[in-house]
Amino acid sequence: MEFDTREFALRDRVIAALNSSPQILSVVLEKVRVLLLELLPADAMGPHITRPRQLPEPSWEGPVQLEHAMAVLVDVQPEIPGDTSLARDHWQSFVERAKALLTSLLPHLTQAVRNCRAMEGAFARSQLVEKLHEPPDAAYLVVEPPARERLRSPNAAALLGKWFERSEIHGSGLPLVLVERLDALTRMSAEQRLEHEVWARTYDDTCRVVKFIELPQSGGPPVWALLLHELPSALPLPDEMRRRLTQSQVRIAQAILRNWNNEQIASEFQLTRETVKTHVKNIFSKERLNCDNRTDFLYQAAKLMRPI
Repeated sequence: MEFDTREFALRDRVIAALNSSPQILSVVLEKVRVLLLELLPADAMGPHITRPRQLPEPSWEGPVQLEHAMAVLVDVQPEIPGDTSLARDHWQSFVERAKALLTSLLPHLTQAVRNCRAMEGAFARSQLVEKLHEPPDAAYLVVEPPARERLRSPNAAALLGKWFERSEIHGSGLPLVLVERLDALTRMSAEQRLEHEVWARTYDDTCRVVKFIELPQSGGPPVWALLLHELPSALPLPDEMRRRLTQSQVRIAQAILRNWNNEQIASEFQLTRETVKTHVKNIFSKERLNCDNRTDFLYQAAKLMRPI
């Protein structure tokens, strides 16, 4: 469905608010609320994130007498659903156009919630550093594009030194491949960024993952957080994911986590490559694991096995 100029402009403002700072979920949702109610006129908006294996129930602002409601399910991670709901207390129902607009925002709502949870987790870990110790396989950088480093965690230097040769380092001191990815992300649309904000490389026994999160600065240039993690290259399939898949899909998912390509999977299970591609597409679908690609699947599986 095509949207008009006003709808596109408001939709872009909603997306910008979802990506705004600070990356605190309650603050982000409050910024979005006013814009979303302007884009999709309603009497109340009720965001909610639930506990594992519970259905989300919207938390409305004050008492609401519902006549019509419209909601999209936000798949924060397997077994932890959330939703964004709009309600009207009068006779006029939501039209198909409103449903299409809300659905078009779903990938951005999902990513905003995931980013906020990741940043809140990183902040919580940083507060524990003095009491415990930072995991040797995790670190973070804060960078102002194109390549000005603002901050790094204590383990960042050791991790980057292990990951990259001197010949792979940019003049700024940052890895060239990460500088290039960050530069590309700054020139992408919000939709394009969804598929490119996780960088990963697999080696013999580990997978090196970097997640890029934009942290706009009020009154100054935007900065980005780069969350670095080193993970085992062969991860087990988390139970939360396993429960969402059929027996055949579980076998394929386990093979992907062993870093097998489609040809290897087809040969092992005596399937055609087209059948494997169909399985992979279904595994990553919104109805199953809701992953953008193999890299995102690896990242989400790693978070479930060991919160990162």
